Order: sequence, then structure tokens, then C-alpha cells
Amino acid sequence: MEEIKYFVNGEEVVHEYHKPDDRRPFELSVREILTGVGFAPPEEYELTRDNNGDVYTDPDEKIPVDFGEHFTATHKGQTPESRPAMTFDEFAVHPRELGVLVETLQGADDQTYLVARDVELPKGALRGKRCDIAIQQTGMAPFVPPAAIHTRPHLVPMDENEPLRTMESGIGPDWQYWSRQYNHRATPRDLWAHVLTARPSHASDPRSVIERNRNGCPCV
Repeated sequence: MEEIKYFVNGEEVVHEYHKPDDRRPFELSVREILTGVGFAPPEEYELTRDNNGDVYTDPDEKIPVDFGEHFTATHKGQTPESRPAMTFDEFAVHPRELGVLVETLQGADDQTYLVARDVELPKGALRGKRCDIAIQQTGMAPFVPPAAIHTRPHLVPMDENEPLRTMESGIGPDWQYWSRQYNHRATPRDLWAHVLTARPSHASDPRSVIERNRNGCPCV
């Protein structure tokens, strides 16, 4: 098996695949790339290749993917530069509109958090798991997402190394901190998709990440 690593909106994905005999380049559909990091439905998004600006709008188009390549997913009709500045309150409205119970919480660290209760994770090794997800509230305007999300209960072993990047949360001992950088100007929809990536980002068999971590072997 071969491995390839690429990034979508800063989220690392590692994909295992069988290397073809004819040395064709590794390819994925735009749909696979988008939905693999939570951008769904893929028909509502376009994918931009960061190194040359190529834009892909057909989710069923197969495109070559190089090791370490970066992509940006944006909602159709918007570019990262044209997106309106988002406030924290505007973000908080989005999960509520999806029917998620959203509350505020004061952590043990005296910080205020937005908490989405009993969320079902849609992708990856933890697909189908339910947990509370918290993101720290800040007074910045526009809202700049913190480089972390928090889940309760703990979903994976604590490991500050790649790919898990987890540790104890300042909210309290029953919460788990996940290092998740978001470096793009966001809409509520796109930031919520990013929040739902509370999982090891291993595209082909994500369960192997957790198993290898439990066994003390290097994670990919």
C-alpha cells in the first residue's frame, strides 16, 4: 500500500491506496476530497488547487493529487476574499438552524465556550459517534476561530503528536482538546464543517490510526 498526504482548508488527510502498475498519477474525485473533510453536499462547494488557482466545480471530476498538496474548499458563489466578515453570534446561529441544541458554558479555565450538544460525527474513524463539541468564544470582531475544538467524552487516546493532536482540555477533566487550525475567512457553514472534523484524518481506513496509536506504533 502507498500513502499520500494532502490538505483541505488546512485539514490534513492521509489516504492509503494501491499503486497502479502503469505509474498513473494518484487521482481522487472532487466529491471524495470535499466530503472527506466534511464539506457536504459537495454540489454546493468548489475546490481550488492552491498552487496554481485551478478551480473544480464538478464533484465527479477526477483530479490528480500530489503529496503535500493544498486545496481550498469554498461555498459556490464566494471566494475567500469576498466572504463577509463573520461574527461569533452569526456562527452560533448556524448549528441551531440545523436543529442542534446549542448552549454556552463557563470552563474551569474561566473561558466562555459555545457548546453543541449530542452531535453525531459524520465522517472518519469516529463516524456515528455522538459527543458534545465546544469552541471558545472570543470578543474579536470579526470572529477569529481559535486553533482548537473540544469534545466530551474523550474520543481517542490523549496524544499531542500527529495525527491526533489531542490533550486535556481547560474546560474540565471530562473534555478533550483537539488542535485544529483554521486559517481561512469563514462562513458559518464552512466553520461548522471544520468543527465536525473532530477525528483522526485518515481517509482510507481511519480506524487504523487509533489502533496503531493504542499499540504504540507510529501513527500516520
